[in-house]
Order: sequence, then C-alpha cells, then structure tokens
Amino acid sequence: MANFSGTVTTAAGDNLQAKAQIGQPLEFTRVALGDGAEPAEIKPLNALVNERLSLGIQSMEVLGDGTSRIRAFVTNQGLAEGFYIRELGVFARDPATGDEQLYGYTHAADTPDFMPAEGGATVIEQTFDLITLIGQAQNVTAQINELLTLATKQDLGALDPRLLPEGAPTPGAMLQGGPDGSTQWVPRSDALSDTEHLAMIAGA
Repeated sequence: MANFSGTVTTAAGDNLQAKAQIGQPLEFTRVALGDGAEPAEIKPLNALVNERLSLGIQSMEVLGDGTSRIRAFVTNQGLAEGFYIRELGVFARDPATGDEQLYGYTHAADTPDFMPAEGGATVIEQTFDLITLIGQAQNVTAQINELLTLATKQDLGALDPRLLPEGAPTPGAMLQGGPDGSTQWVPRSDALSDTEHLAMIAGA
C-alpha cells in the first residue's frame, strides 16, 4: 500500500464522533481508495477527490485507547484500469439520517502505490489495518462484508484450539460415514481409502 500518514477526521466525521460521545451509534460502512490530487483542506471533504475502488470491511476492533482498528481487504480482481493509490477514506453512517458520510481521510502525497488492472502479471490480494480515532465512543460497530472470508495467519492461530469439531479425538483424524448414516472419527492410518469408503456406502 501507499505510504499514508494517519487519517484526519472530516467535519462530517467530527459531527458523527460528537454524536457517538453522547451514546449514539457509530457504524463504519466501508473503506475507499482513490487517485485524486491532494486537497487543500480535509475538513470540508464529503467524498474522495476521485474514488476508484470501494472496499468492504473484514473486521473491526475497538482498541480502548480512543481508536479502532478497521481491517479491509483489497484486490485488483475486476479492476478494468490500473491507477495510483493516492487517497484513502473511511466512511460511516449518520445515525440520524442513515446517510453515509466520509468520516476520515488521508493522502499519500508523493508516495503512492500503483494498483494494476486485473489480467496482468501481478495479482493483488492484501489485507491492511486502518487505525481510526473514535474518542470515548462506546457503541462502535462496522458493516462487515460477509463475503470476505480471507483469514490471516493470526486469525487461524487464534482459532487453533477450536479447529476440530467436538468429538474429534486427535489432529488428523477423519470423519467417515457408514451405510446406515452414522458417522465416526477414525485415525488417519485406519481410515478407508476413497474407493473403499464409496464401496462400503454403496453396500458392495
């Protein structure tokens, strides 16, 4: 990704944050990338200068220090024309109107990265974390894109104790079914081959 500095809240973001401080919900909706020129001022912005790519949110975590961590996933799949990633924005929903607002914005200035179009020699698939100021807001959520199923090594590490379903005896065990519809866990060394298993199910 481009070398972005920290995000700056827009005037709309300040307004949403003020509402959040008195208990109204703060819901982040998406992240966007663009190739627009650096704006003279960030506070008045209500959109990216030139948005090129909208990203769903994969996860969101309130860090407890007045900030949140938003994880987004970027890919060049479906991108017809490459562009230089110069600007990044995070959007949130106004609880009063339901409208989406540009909450925070940052620009890479003279250190952008190039996002190639789909179909070239480079395939882009990358997750990145965006640290965003939320103050003392308590009711902070994000609109999670359920289609984003990419798991990081850290995600899998956190799930490791729960990867095997209840009843699985040891790592590597295989679940095999019998002709009566029952199932049982068996060590991999004792498991039937695919051919043997299919023959058993068929009653051969």
